[in-house]
This record gives sequence, C-alpha cells and structure tokens, in this order.
Amino acid sequence: MWKRFTFKVVVFTGLVVLFIGAFNWVVDPYSYFHHNKLAKPKNVAKPLTFKLPIIKKGGIDNIMLGTSRIGVLKTEVISKYLSGKTFNLSSPSSLADEQLAILEYALKFNHVKNVIYSIDFMSVNGSRKKRSSEFEELKEKIHNFEDVYSITNFKDLVTLDTTLATITTLRYNFTNFRGTLYLQDGRRDYQGIKEQIVNGKFVLEYNTKNFIANEQYSPFSISEKNFKAIKSIVKLCKDKNIKLIVYTPPMYAPHFFAITTHLNYEFFDFKKKLVEITDYVDLSGINTISKNSQNYYDESHLRENLSEIVFAKIFNDSSIKIPKDFGVLVTKENIESHLTKLKTEREIWRKTHPKDVAEIENLDNNK
Repeated sequence: MWKRFTFKVVVFTGLVVLFIGAFNWVVDPYSYFHHNKLAKPKNVAKPLTFKLPIIKKGGIDNIMLGTSRIGVLKTEVISKYLSGKTFNLSSPSSLADEQLAILEYALKFNHVKNVIYSIDFMSVNGSRKKRSSEFEELKEKIHNFEDVYSITNFKDLVTLDTTLATITTLRYNFTNFRGTLYLQDGRRDYQGIKEQIVNGKFVLEYNTKNFIANEQYSPFSISEKNFKAIKSIVKLCKDKNIKLIVYTPPMYAPHFFAITTHLNYEFFDFKKKLVEITDYVDLSGINTISKNSQNYYDESHLRENLSEIVFAKIFNDSSIKIPKDFGVLVTKENIESHLTKLKTEREIWRKTHPKDVAEIENLDNNK
C-alpha cells in the first residue's frame, strides 16, 4: 500500500515538475531560447543570457559597448552614420575587463566593422566589492566561446524564480503592467518610466544618499587591471581593423558634482589615464544637457530621445543642433585645459546651488 502511495506521489511530483518546466520553457521569461515574441520584462535581470545568444547568431556589423549608460541609447540612430546592423551589447555596471571578454565573444561570431565604446568612471573601480553575479556565472563559457544557455540547464526552468518570472511576463503582455526590459537590438527600454512621463507623473528626484550607498563608487580606487583591459580593447580593434569610437557618458549635474566632490582625485585621474590610451569625446560635466532633469530617467541614464544629440556630437554631425557646451574631443594636447574647464563649471554650479551643495558635501557625515 505504502509503495503504491509513494509511487503515485513520485509520479505526480514528476508530472508537476515537467509541467512547470514545459510552461516556463514556452513562455521563456529570461529569453534563454528566443523562440517567441513576447515582451520579456525579466530579461533585465540577466542581460548577458539574453544578449549573447543573439550575438552568437552573427550578422552584427556595429557594437555598442559599455555599461547601461550607453544601453538606453537607440541603435537605429547609428545607421545614419554607420552602415550595417547595430547591436547594443551594454552590460549594466560592468567593469572594463568584463567588457573586454564580452567584446571578444562578439568578435568570435561576427565580422564587426565598428565599436562605439562608452567608458564609464565606475568601470575602472578596483575596489568594487561585488561584480555582476551573472558574469561570474557565465565567464568561463564566455571565455571559451560556448553557448551561455541550453536545454541541459533544465533545472533552471523549474525554479520558483523562473516560475515567478513567467507570471510577470504573462502579466506584462496581457495587462497594462509596464516596466523595464531589453529589446531585440539589445537596448534597455524604460517602458514604465516612459509611460509615467507621458502621463505627467514622473519627476526625477536626486537622492544624494544613494551616492554613498552605491557600491559602484564606494569604496573606490583606480584599477590598473581595468585600464589594461581598455588598452586591450583598443589594441584588439586596431589589430582587427575595427574602427573604435570612444566617449565618456554624461550624467545629471548633481550626480557629477557628488562624484567630483567625494572622488575628486580619482575622477580626474581617470580622465588623464584614459587619454594616454586613446582620444575620446567627453560628454560629462555641468552643461546645458546635464542641468536639465527632463533629459534623464535617473541620475546617470539619459532619456532615449537624447540619442540623436549624443551621436551627433560623437560623429561631429553639424546638421543636428547641439548645445555648444555639450561635449569636447579630449586629446593629450588639451586634457589639462579641459579638466580645468570641468572644475570651473563645477565651482560655478557650487555657487548657484547652495542647498544641493550643502547636502552633497555633508554626505560623509551621514553614512
């Protein structure tokens, strides 16, 4: 009797597990298999798992590389300046050595002609306590140019996490629920915030306490390892005859002030070390774009409608109206005068925003 009961329980449990696995496979909430066209709001949790299978299919001509700050920009704008198919291979909060590994993976399967590389200050932090857990899980496969996911990972299809992600995916596609997700071109789409903006319900409020709590910056030290990775990216592109376009991304003015106040030496040392490796267009600083909160989703992510201005500056497109104070081509010859200008702009902002300045300068006392 007990044997028969146990057998029934085992069979029933097995069928339930198979049903859950099959259900999650069909919905594919993390886009492991890319076999349906449902919008996948949970793919933001595993961007590399989502993007690398697309990359491995080949056919990519232009790569957008960097953190999520380039991740929000439109790939279609690139087509005005570069021929072929563009893919946004951004990886949120990634360090430069991760970006190198991801790029090498992409070049293994694609005849890439151009790389647009957004180099973020956070990407050279050698004191980061944590790096992307997803990258840590996948780095061996990435370095060996293997599939990052396959049906052999069936156990991942029957977890509670995947099942909840499936429910969220169905809710997203069949109700008015909106959030953030990656599109098929790799771009990060803030659909939830965009809906709030359209409805007049979104207000960007910069919380200075988030700066100290942000593990991307605290603690912080310049990493020679990550600068070596940047050098390797530059050399890799040169060796493969790939045109490399480098820039440093813009950030909301209060955030720029917070970083350059609490990490003054490190930030400007980053700029100096970078120009020893390559010229770049610097979009940071306090300027017409960075002072306007309506240009940002948060303190460091531009709204997608700024893509045209960003790339017009990077590609020196005079047909697009660009604020005169937005962006500078930095070379070894003008680096010192450029940094002096950034510091001068910061001091002007200090005098005109005393309340914000007091809050930012007192951060260390409020840890």
